[in-house]
Amino acid sequence: MRKRSLKQSIVKNSFWSFSSSFIARVGGLFFTIVLARFLMPENYGIYSIVLSTVMIFYTFADLGVNETLARYISLAIKKEKTKISRL
Repeated sequence: MRKRSLKQSIVKNSFWSFSSSFIARVGGLFFTIVLARFLMPENYGIYSIVLSTVMIFYTFADLGVNETLARYISLAIKKEKTKISRL
Protein backbone atom coordinates (compact mmCIF):
# COMPACT_ATOMS: atom_id res chain seq x y z
CA MET A 1 0.00 0.00 0.00
CA ARG A 2 1.36 3.35 -1.05
CA LYS A 3 1.46 6.31 1.32
CA ARG A 4 0.06 9.49 -0.15
CA SER A 5 0.80 13.01 0.82
CA LEU A 6 -1.86 15.15 2.43
CA LYS A 7 -2.17 17.30 -0.71
CA GLN A 8 -2.75 14.27 -2.94
CA SER A 9 -5.32 12.88 -0.55
CA ILE A 10 -7.19 16.20 -0.38
CA VAL A 11 -7.23 16.60 -4.17
CA LYS A 12 -8.42 13.03 -4.71
CA ASN A 13 -11.16 13.26 -2.07
CA SER A 14 -12.28 16.67 -3.34
CA PHE A 15 -12.56 15.28 -6.86
CA TRP A 16 -14.73 12.38 -5.70
CA SER A 17 -16.87 14.64 -3.54
CA PHE A 18 -17.42 17.07 -6.42
CA SER A 19 -18.16 14.19 -8.82
CA SER A 20 -20.76 12.62 -6.57
CA SER A 21 -22.40 15.99 -5.90
CA PHE A 22 -22.49 16.79 -9.63
CA ILE A 23 -23.97 13.40 -10.52
CA ALA A 24 -26.62 13.74 -7.80
CA ARG A 25 -27.64 17.19 -9.05
CA VAL A 26 -27.81 16.12 -12.70
CA GLY A 27 -29.76 13.01 -11.67
CA GLY A 28 -32.14 15.17 -9.62
CA LEU A 29 -32.69 17.50 -12.58
CA PHE A 30 -33.38 14.56 -14.89
CA PHE A 31 -35.74 12.99 -12.33
CA THR A 32 -37.63 16.29 -11.93
CA ILE A 33 -38.11 16.66 -15.68
CA VAL A 34 -39.33 13.07 -16.07
CA LEU A 35 -41.61 13.39 -13.05
CA ALA A 36 -43.12 16.64 -14.33
CA ARG A 37 -43.86 15.07 -17.69
CA PHE A 38 -45.33 11.96 -16.10
CA LEU A 39 -47.53 13.67 -13.48
CA MET A 40 -48.77 16.56 -15.65
CA PRO A 41 -49.12 20.10 -14.21
CA GLU A 42 -51.91 19.50 -11.69
CA ASN A 43 -50.41 16.47 -9.99
CA TYR A 44 -46.87 17.85 -10.15
CA GLY A 45 -48.09 20.96 -8.33
CA ILE A 46 -49.51 18.81 -5.54
CA TYR A 47 -46.23 16.85 -5.40
CA SER A 48 -44.25 20.10 -5.14
CA ILE A 49 -46.41 21.47 -2.34
CA VAL A 50 -46.12 18.23 -0.34
CA LEU A 51 -42.36 18.07 -0.92
CA SER A 52 -41.91 21.70 0.18
CA THR A 53 -43.96 21.16 3.32
CA VAL A 54 -42.03 18.02 4.25
CA MET A 55 -38.69 19.77 3.72
CA ILE A 56 -39.74 22.67 5.97
CA PHE A 57 -40.72 20.23 8.75
CA TYR A 58 -37.50 18.25 8.25
CA THR A 59 -35.42 21.42 8.60
CA PHE A 60 -37.01 22.28 11.93
CA ALA A 61 -36.93 18.66 13.13
CA ASP A 62 -33.19 18.25 12.53
CA LEU A 63 -32.01 21.48 14.21
CA GLY A 64 -28.35 20.48 14.12
CA VAL A 65 -28.70 17.06 15.73
CA ASN A 66 -26.31 15.44 13.21
CA GLU A 67 -23.60 18.04 13.78
CA THR A 68 -23.98 17.78 17.55
CA LEU A 69 -23.71 13.99 17.47
CA ALA A 70 -20.60 14.16 15.31
CA ARG A 71 -18.98 16.64 17.69
CA TYR A 72 -19.68 14.74 20.89
CA ILE A 73 -18.81 11.34 19.41
CA SER A 74 -15.48 12.69 18.14
CA LEU A 75 -14.76 14.20 21.57
CA ALA A 76 -15.53 10.86 23.24
CA ILE A 77 -13.23 9.03 20.83
CA LYS A 78 -10.48 11.57 21.51
CA LYS A 79 -10.81 11.02 25.26
CA GLU A 80 -10.63 7.25 24.81
CA LYS A 81 -7.46 7.55 22.73
CA THR A 82 -5.79 9.60 25.44
CA LYS A 83 -6.71 6.92 27.99
CA ILE A 84 -5.26 4.23 25.74
CA SER A 85 -2.04 6.17 25.10
CA ARG A 86 -1.45 6.58 28.87
CA LEU A 87 -1.40 2.80 29.40
